[in-house]
Amino acid sequence: MEPQQSFNKDAYQVAWNWFRVHADQRMDLFKTFVVITLGLTAGYISLYNLKSYAAACGVAALGFVLSAAFKFLDIRVAALLKFGEAALKAEERRLRTEVGYDEILIVANSQPASLGFLTYRRILNVIYMGASVLFIAGFIAGYLPLRC
Repeated sequence: MEPQQSFNKDAYQVAWNWFRVHADQRMDLFKTFVVITLGLTAGYISLYNLKSYAAACGVAALGFVLSAAFKFLDIRVAALLKFGEAALKAEERRLRTEVGYDEILIVANSQPASLGFLTYRRILNVIYMGASVLFIAGFIAGYLPLRC
């Protein structure tokens, strides 16, 4: 077995920068999703109230496609975050040997098992899937008057 290497400040900084960039990217994606979803919802309601059902269906379909696209982007960003977490965990383990206390294992101590069911992934999944379901319902609501 290889001896434990000492903490490397540069490696930790690279890992932290990687993690921060992708964590910021995830939040920026979500904020963009919220703005687009609100805009599409307002457009859908306006078109539906104007009895422009075909256009409302188009907006709902676009909302569904964009909800799915944002979810797929979130999956990718979450995977990139895991790379940063793995590197941070390794450096934090090395740092623990130098400082002598386990509380420095911040990434390991903040994993989902210690936080219960509330994780970013689960919360974002509910929001993305909820928006998708609502856009499907909006499509159906806009399509039904066209059939009658």
